[in-house]
Amino acid sequence: MLKIIDLNFTYSGQVIPVLNKINLHIPKGESVAILGLNGSGKTTLGYCLCGIIPKLIRGKIEGQIFIDGMDTKIHSFHEIIPNIGFIFQDSDSQFITLRVRDELLFGLENQNLSKDEIRSRFNQSVKNFNLDGLLDKSPQNLSMGQKQKVAIASVIAMKPKLLIFDEPTSALDPLERNNLINIIQNLKREGLTIIIFTHNFENAKSLADRILIIQNCEIIFNEKSERVNSNIVRKILKCGDVASIKKNYITAKPKIIIQNLSYKYQNSKQEIINNISFTVNQNEILGIVGSNGSGKSTLLSLISGLKKPKKGQIIIDDKNIEKMKFSEIAEKMSIVFQNPNHQIFAPTIYEELTFGLKNIRLNKIEIDERINEITNHYLKFLRKKDIYKDPHTLSFGQRKFLAMACAIAMKSEIILIDEPELGLDMCYRIESEKLLLDLNKSGTTIIIASHNLDLIERLTHRIIYLKNGKILKEGKTIELIGEIRNYFG
Repeated sequence: MLKIIDLNFTYSGQVIPVLNKINLHIPKGESVAILGLNGSGKTTLGYCLCGIIPKLIRGKIEGQIFIDGMDTKIHSFHEIIPNIGFIFQDSDSQFITLRVRDELLFGLENQNLSKDEIRSRFNQSVKNFNLDGLLDKSPQNLSMGQKQKVAIASVIAMKPKLLIFDEPTSALDPLERNNLINIIQNLKREGLTIIIFTHNFENAKSLADRILIIQNCEIIFNEKSERVNSNIVRKILKCGDVASIKKNYITAKPKIIIQNLSYKYQNSKQEIINNISFTVNQNEILGIVGSNGSGKSTLLSLISGLKKPKKGQIIIDDKNIEKMKFSEIAEKMSIVFQNPNHQIFAPTIYEELTFGLKNIRLNKIEIDERINEITNHYLKFLRKKDIYKDPHTLSFGQRKFLAMACAIAMKSEIILIDEPELGLDMCYRIESEKLLLDLNKSGTTIIIASHNLDLIERLTHRIIYLKNGKILKEGKTIELIGEIRNYFG
């Protein structure tokens, strides 16, 4: 189904290749997972396979790619693309319509299918991915996990011969993740060829017949998944062991008090946050968990002051956030969004790092000291001259780490983090957990919203479980984590 011969690729304006001498054969019906560190070239390889490179993204490409017997250099983009389904890591870049219903129908209506076939595939997709309640919503108004479901459903409905996933489960809650794994396993039984680019080894092992590792622009490992374990992968990638977490003691002094908080999006009938109250203690790590669309990200935005509640109040250090200037809030608290693309906007990494520091009125000497500290300790993947590069040239995971570094540079008393490990490779995940633990030991109060229950168990002191905008459960992590796991099956 897929054959790659001596593939090399270098982006326009660069001299160092991203891919070098890639050779790969994937027969029809096989599933392959490709792992690698952030910035190793996984997404670039995916773009080459579906024709985005070099048809839409320019650069120097050498070698040959055959898809279902067609040479991608000879055959047109329109001849090749009907055979391929590609799910982007960032679902926002995939949507082209204004309603979920239309997003599901768009590809089907462009395949010259009969009305009955379109209706059948549409209904099956809605059922498989539990999309009934989302059909008339705009994709852009969904949670990141809901967006990922819609993107995957719309591509699978088109029944391509080759399905390429870039981090397919990264934003899904545990229930939705298990559902997708079952769907992919059924597609495998039907003979679909599947390629999965991922950082999640456990998902890779459960889905793939073979596991490949790409490093330093080349495929350096190719083995049947049954012969691979996480220790082997960690050794190849030169990652340390998962941090041995010793949680810091918390004080009984309230740092944040949430009282009767409610919020509803414009034109929505249902409140996404519905009359919730809780307290975050000083020097605590609080975990917020819940299904896709349960209100986790919205709650973080409300606490940070980016959204104004419909009713209720947020008290920080005995002061109502509504009476605080935005500059006061920025000095007190930083937020890291789930999707770094929604947060990074400056033309260079340096300007991105310094933006917040300038807004809290630090002088140049103080700013340079903090930038040196951040780049030396947290952004080790950057060379000195890289700090003046466009941040959007970084991989998704590197951008996530950059967004975290920007928050850390502010030295805020409170940090809110939405899915801290989203897009991070195995090594960066270990680093991020150590980083958060060190911050907490230095006195930082942290709120983490995440679907990663292992992360929540290792890092947090307490858990709040949200369902339909309400607090269903609240308690110490050690006492509640088992019950939370049962909720997600």
